[in-house]
Order: sequence, then C-alpha cells, then structure tokens
Amino acid sequence: MTKRTTTRARNAPQDAPARAARLTMAAAARTSERVSGAANDATEGAASGAAAFGSLFGGLENREAMLRPAAETIDVMRDVAAVLTRTTQDFGREWAGLVQQGLRLNMEAAGAMARCRSVPDLLAVQAELLRGNLEQTSRAMHQLAAASTRLANETDIALTPLTAPGKAA
Repeated sequence: MTKRTTTRARNAPQDAPARAARLTMAAAARTSERVSGAANDATEGAASGAAAFGSLFGGLENREAMLRPAAETIDVMRDVAAVLTRTTQDFGREWAGLVQQGLRLNMEAAGAMARCRSVPDLLAVQAELLRGNLEQTSRAMHQLAAASTRLANETDIALTPLTAPGKAA
C-alpha cells in the first residue's frame, strides 16, 4: 500500500460529510433543472393550446378577453414553479448542511471513543454523544420546520393572484 493510498484511506472518514453534502447539492440542482424545464414546457404547451383555442374562435370579438384569464393563470403557475424550485434548493442546502454537521459530530465522537482508556471514560463519551445527537436533532427539526414554513408562505404568496376575490380558485 502506498503512502498516498494510506493517507486517502485515513482521510476518508473526514471527507465523508463533505462528499455527502456535494452529492446532495448535485441531486438538488438536477431536480431543480428538471422542475424548471417541466414548468417551461407546461407554459409553452398551455400558450400554444390557448393560441389554438383562440384561432378556433377567431370570429369572436372578445377573443382576447376570453384568453386573458388563462394567460394570467399560466403566469401565476410559472411563478409558483420558480418559487418551488428556489425553496426546494434552499431546503436541500439546509438538509445537506445538517447531514454534514451530524456526520462531523459522529466522526469526532468515534475518535473520542477510540482514545478512551477506561470504561467510565467510554461511558462519558457515549453520554456526550447521545446528548449532542439529541441537541443536533432538535436544532435540525427546527431549521427544517422553518424552511418548510418559508416554502409554504412563498408558495401561498405566489398563488394569491389565483385565489384573490373575484377569481375562480
């Protein structure tokens, strides 16, 4: 085994949180691109459908007035898709950071356990690990709940034009 391979193997546990965070962020970016692409495709399809519908009723004088609500709905749905994409990315970043913190905490605890020379020392480290994991879980749940609330609020704001009085929900 070469020195480079040994160093890489020794550093692998420390690199795991960063690698997990990078993989999570890459997956979130791919998902975001897919959602944006689907929203754009839906917008284009709806616009061409509205144009086709309008050409069928070309003789009607109020064609533009008939198509305006559909166009407004399409615009609102595009805005909602953008909000969902952005907040999903934010949520993914938040989650990746929390996973990275948890992995770092567990790696530090594993190192501390390896350095223990007696059973009471090991029990003390395990108790500290348990306390730290409980605190980390509580913080993570609060942060994820806050991110979920932001997602719901921003989506609600984006949908307001569709649900305003005088609009069909």
